[in-house]
Amino acid sequence: MNKEIKGTIALVVSICVLFFGNNWVEQSTGKSIFAWISDSLKQTNNSPSLPLESDNTSASITITSSVPSATMPVSPTLSVTLTTVTPSVTLLAPKETWKQEGMELTPVKDEFSENKLRIWWEIKNNTSQDRLVVYSHENFKAETNTERELTVGVFEGGGLSCRGEERKLLKPGQTLELCHTPSFGGLPMSVSVDLAMPDLEYIIVTASDISRVEKAQWKFPASFR
Repeated sequence: MNKEIKGTIALVVSICVLFFGNNWVEQSTGKSIFAWISDSLKQTNNSPSLPLESDNTSASITITSSVPSATMPVSPTLSVTLTTVTPSVTLLAPKETWKQEGMELTPVKDEFSENKLRIWWEIKNNTSQDRLVVYSHENFKAETNTERELTVGVFEGGGLSCRGEERKLLKPGQTLELCHTPSFGGLPMSVSVDLAMPDLEYIIVTASDISRVEKAQWKFPASFR
């Protein structure tokens, strides 16, 4: 019985407190006590948290948006894919390699003798696919420093020669000596030139239409002087 009386008294007191408290809150804030409590809880949840003590740990931030932040400038990341191609206006020196669309053509050796410039050539397939190489001496042109056109002869040496069109399928990474022979390896191409010409300083040799190689040029100085 005592517990029931105490419970009843506590209930009556709570109702009175709630009633008078609600009246006081409405007069002070214009809101009911329940709305006031709800707003108070929201403000508590939205309040900023206190800054934590620094532990000297660096943070790595990855920005994926291409639009710069209004508060933090972002430097754009440039992705560049490099492709090795010799510029078309380049005039290479002897033994330098012309690179074009994955094919590489190189005059690996040259010499002046008997009114001729002899040049040994190699071509490499630096692509990921098989490449057919078709060539002859007619794929080469030559002229002097005074723009005098010279005659390009066949690949020959040691009594052997390549007089017609040669065809070879190159695997990825494979290198071919032009006019390859089992006995002598690659044979040289020849350029006929009068070595006694007083104004002869160098010869320009141009290779075209050999696989993907177009208008590759080399400058061969008249080093015999």
